[in-house]
Amino acid sequence: MASSPASRMAATSASGLAFAASRAAASSRKRAARDSAAAAASASDLITVRKTIGRRPRELSCGDTRRLLRAGSSPRRTTPSSKPAGGGAPQTCSSHSANATPTPPVAPPYLRVACTQIPLLQPSPGASPSDAESRPMDTMLRPLMRSWSARAERKLQNVQRPEGPPQVHARGLDPDRILLYGSGPATGWGASHHRLALPGMLARAVAHTTHRGVDIDIRADEDIDAESSVLHLEGRDLAGYDAIVVSIGVRDAVRLTDPALWHASMIELIETLEARTTPSTQIVIASIPSIRSIRAYNSWWGDVAAHRAEAFERITREVAIQSQRTAYLALPTDASSPADEVAPERFRAWASLIAGQVLPSLAPYGRRSASSSLARDHRNQPQPELPRQRALLELGIVGTEPADGLQQIVRAARVAFGTQSAALTLVDHNRQWHHVRDGGEREVIERSRSFCSVTITGAAEMVVPDARVDRRFFRNPDVMGGAICSYAGYPIESPNGYRIGALCVFDTRPRAFSLRERSILRDLAMLAQEEIWSGAPDAVSAG
Repeated sequence: MASSPASRMAATSASGLAFAASRAAASSRKRAARDSAAAAASASDLITVRKTIGRRPRELSCGDTRRLLRAGSSPRRTTPSSKPAGGGAPQTCSSHSANATPTPPVAPPYLRVACTQIPLLQPSPGASPSDAESRPMDTMLRPLMRSWSARAERKLQNVQRPEGPPQVHARGLDPDRILLYGSGPATGWGASHHRLALPGMLARAVAHTTHRGVDIDIRADEDIDAESSVLHLEGRDLAGYDAIVVSIGVRDAVRLTDPALWHASMIELIETLEARTTPSTQIVIASIPSIRSIRAYNSWWGDVAAHRAEAFERITREVAIQSQRTAYLALPTDASSPADEVAPERFRAWASLIAGQVLPSLAPYGRRSASSSLARDHRNQPQPELPRQRALLELGIVGTEPADGLQQIVRAARVAFGTQSAALTLVDHNRQWHHVRDGGEREVIERSRSFCSVTITGAAEMVVPDARVDRRFFRNPDVMGGAICSYAGYPIESPNGYRIGALCVFDTRPRAFSLRERSILRDLAMLAQEEIWSGAPDAVSAG
């Protein structure tokens, strides 16, 4: 027997009762990880490094090893003899010949040994198995790695990033909603728009199978690492997402984050996501892309980062196995030459794999079960009025002149539907503003008379074929006066997800709206929403 929306939402609220306790436990684990790492690093300042000549062990202090590493940044070159022993023309080193193919940088032998050396320390209680293998060497390598990664990140600042609002859509009704969160592939290296990067590829891959629309929200920033991953989710309502895809780890790998801290942070992140989402939400943790495939990181320091990324992957896989709703997804590595941007083929391959992981939780069109509609039920709940009002005011568009792009979209809506009027409305405290109107004068009316005020109580389109026989509107002054008889509207959201108004078409005659027309109305509403976000302040448009 299908449960009622109230009982399904009760299941959602029940999952949040343990949220505060899980956050406190996760914070304790992270503090313990930091303390354990510091204690292990100070336990001994001597490490055993096997010399490459003679294979005899030698003990070096941390200071000695740092000097070796500094020397390793510019290894001594062996100059060939300018004259052969038997006379004749001078010989030229083949690696310096004009036709020679440059070889990738290789770490000095002593550094390669150091990176794989197993220190003589035992793991602390509760630490992950890889902790004891990394901490002493981390103490020496981490400052050098962070200096190198800072230089590499400055090079990456010149790589193109997607422009435009952090949201993409795939055509269709009854849309599923997915959050793409993190850094790395989520930021869309080298793509001019999110539609051409991973979000757009993922939206189309999911819509192709479900035959529904898809909305993908993007919360991506290169500064998001494991330790700050929960902090960057503050203030965002996660219960309305059907799936959440997380991609982090590149920044942690190149900065040599301690595996114990990564372990504690991943537990905290997964517990937070599961506590703040519905039981029907699928959570996917994507693997870290190949470090050396990124040109800025293509050096022997990149080998050290890649080794650390492998340790992170093992930890993430083990943590994800313990969760019923979180899955670890290994993305294919790229064997091509390093590049500053991600090729569209790689985005497409990643999107196909991610779509295959989230699709089981998304029922085919028209076949939703009670458990798979919990996130949808949450999205269709009325939103708190105070933050909704604040979101509208932050956009700074109430009472202003509309942009030309919005006027063109509203005009296209009226022409496409053949109605008497079309409008883009903004719903304020107790008023409705016609921000744009085609087929009539812009006006401000009482919110109690507003059709759009009812539209924004849900996340889907609202269609009224004949308001004269609709119990919600038959006593509306505009209906009784003959100004409105038929209406169709789709809600417009702010960057942080609050419904602030609607794109609507209305007429003085009754009329039906086909599924195709409703899909067109949604497409036009998403264009208007993107136009509003593009003109918003940067802090607001980032969501």
